[in-house]
Order: sequence, then C-alpha cells, then structure tokens
Amino acid sequence: MDAETRIGKLVTLIATTLAQHPDSVKVETRLYDREIDINLVVEQEDMGRIIGRQGRVAHAMRDLIKASHSNPNLHVSLNIDCWQELEQGEFVPRRPSADEGP
Repeated sequence: MDAETRIGKLVTLIATTLAQHPDSVKVETRLYDREIDINLVVEQEDMGRIIGRQGRVAHAMRDLIKASHSNPNLHVSLNIDCWQELEQGEFVPRRPSADEGP
C-alpha cells in the first residue's frame, strides 16, 4: 500500500471516529511530486470536534500523519473544510492537477 492511500485511510478513520455524522466525512488525497494534499470535508456541526479547542485535535492529526510515513522528503498537508462552505458539496482543488497545468 502506498503512502497516499495509507495516510488517506488514517485520516478517514480518525475523522469518522470523531464525527457525529460519520457518513458525511469525505477524504480526498492528491499526490504532487513530493507532496500529498489531503482534503477532509465534514458537516458544519463536526468542525469543532475535528479541529478541537485551539486546534489541538487538528494538530494531533497532523502529527500522526507525519509519523505514519517514513519518507523524510514527503510533505503532507491537511486541509479541513465543511460541506456548507463548499460549492454544491464538491471538493474545490487547492491547486491544479497535472493535467490542467499551472
């Protein structure tokens, strides 16, 4: 199993465990050269549980993600959004894919 899939499953497990609406949790991973972008989308009601007080839960999730891969050259970023802030409940790419160019 590659790092992208393993990290995506880890984030999914953590988020669905914390969320009151686990069926609404969606995780998308994208690999760019030496960087993995993880987009986590949850219900508005679950944002507080996922982020935690003063961002402690989100920070702990990021620490677990860093510890879960052994490649020191791989950078992983975690973006947390809620469905209500996204257009029509679809992921908004943070950067263009390789097909779209810069």
